[in-house]
Amino acid sequence: MVRYVSEREGIASLETSKTHLRWLDQHLSGVLLTDIDRNRIDAIAHIKRMEPRVVQTRKGPRKLGRNVSAGTVNRVVGVLKAVLNAAVEWEWIDRVPRTKKAKVVSRRIRWLTLAEAERLLAELPTHLADMAQFSLETGLRRANVTGLQWSQVDLVRAVAWIHPDQAKARKAITVPLSDTAIAVLRRQRSKKRMPEYVESVFVYHGKPVYQTVTAAWTKALKRAGIRDFRWHDLRHT
Repeated sequence: MVRYVSEREGIASLETSKTHLRWLDQHLSGVLLTDIDRNRIDAIAHIKRMEPRVVQTRKGPRKLGRNVSAGTVNRVVGVLKAVLNAAVEWEWIDRVPRTKKAKVVSRRIRWLTLAEAERLLAELPTHLADMAQFSLETGLRRANVTGLQWSQVDLVRAVAWIHPDQAKARKAITVPLSDTAIAVLRRQRSKKRMPEYVESVFVYHGKPVYQTVTAAWTKALKRAGIRDFRWHDLRHT
């Protein structure tokens, strides 16, 4: 896992992969690569599937009343198999076990009406409201919003850009900024930041905001009367 991560520094999805790898470590620490067979992978997938969904609150993680999605299970197993495929390339093992993906039920594309968006923004705490507003104005993915740096923004030309290594399709993205998006960025300019985070655009108490799906997000959705809505659906909107 350590070698896999070190060889993929700079990849946009690496932080998410690290989260999955930390979870996998508790089930695979000390296990030989050659002992990671289909039965073990299926067992790990089952354990993950039975886990409750968790949101981050100021008091720490809080469990929700439903299990993680099949998509989450597939992503965790996918990271594990990516590590195993790398191990094959390094000639540490001969093959990767074949497994079946958990069936993901296709859902309708969810998006907000203007009235719903206004209600949600009114209910969110200021730092999340600004990030959600910026997401609605630009259609950017969450990782591109949370990881945005001031070096990627030109307020005079009203444009921002996402570098190829930050984009899912590995192609640079030019992002036109509306008046509303620029107003959000100007508000961020006035915020105080810890010295090591001066380049980060979106901060809370001086530190970058990486976790957006918190208890505050969940409660704001409930107060706004919005159901079946994820942060990624801001992009759909």
